[in-house]
Amino acid sequence: DEQLEWGEQQELALEKRRDEQLEWGEQQEDEQLEWGEQQEDEQLEWGEQQEDEQLEWGEQQEDEQLEHEEQQEVKQLERRQQQELPKFGNAISVTKSSCSANSSCSSFH
Repeated sequence: DEQLEWGEQQELALEKRRDEQLEWGEQQEDEQLEWGEQQEDEQLEWGEQQEDEQLEWGEQQEDEQLEHEEQQEVKQLERRQQQELPKFGNAISVTKSSCSANSSCSSFH
């Protein structure tokens, strides 16, 4: 009887230890999962923040480039106007003088 009792006690102790180990294992697994999810959330958040910053930087670069291009266009237009003004001035004076010399050009006046 004593041997059976001792054997049963040993078996119960083993089962208890196994249960504790399982419980500890599950607890560790839960903690790891929780930690993993937290890491994933932080990575996603960081990724989104990086993406936002990149988009913002890209838009800023685009705006600056557009502004630069517009300034270049304005400068080109100003240069073109300055170059063409004398041509138009000459053309007008030539037209007026040729019309005044030729009476058939009266429709220009």
